[in-house]
Amino acid sequence: GGKGATTGGAIVMTAGEGAAAAGGAASVVAGLGATSGGAVHVIGGEGSSTTGGAASITGGKGATEGGAVVLTGGLGVAATGGDVSIVSGAGTARSSGDITIHSALATNGVTGALMFSSGVASSGSSGAISLLTGTATDGAAGPITLQVGDTDTATGGVVSVIGGKGDVGGAVSVVAGEGGATTGGAASVTGGKGTTNG
Repeated sequence: GGKGATTGGAIVMTAGEGAAAAGGAASVVAGLGATSGGAVHVIGGEGSSTTGGAASITGGKGATEGGAVVLTGGLGVAATGGDVSIVSGAGTARSSGDITIHSALATNGVTGALMFSSGVASSGSSGAISLLTGTATDGAAGPITLQVGDTDTATGGVVSVIGGKGDVGGAVSVVAGEGGATTGGAASVTGGKGTTNG
């Protein structure tokens, strides 16, 4: 889009409408390379005095179900497949940006589930899932909170930690942190408060 004294001009690319069947697809494909293939970048515009422009990828509205958004790393024919990374922006003067993953509000029905799963391994070990906060060199390390939602009319949600089934079952360990200079961290398991019985 063209440069403007206030707002820059927009660029809109729209595929054709399908009167009797599906609408046309829109594809942005980088070129084939003799070594590495070309990259595709979608970048919001720079804000010289305030906030930078956002970059959004949204599935299409549907009369029944909305369109999906799929982020997939590239196929690796002779080696490892491509990674998928979601990284918040760095803050040079203040904090870095947050990453928020949540399902949308459901006005009538159940909200969408969140599932984090490593892939199935047909030959070898499946991938690990690690939930870690960053190391703090001058300050406290960030906490990890695992909490289910509240309910006013039914039983509160359950939190389950289950070791995997195998020839030898997987272990479940709860280990408090080491204290390098003073006391180590405590480990507590407490039953919930109830109006009649705990």
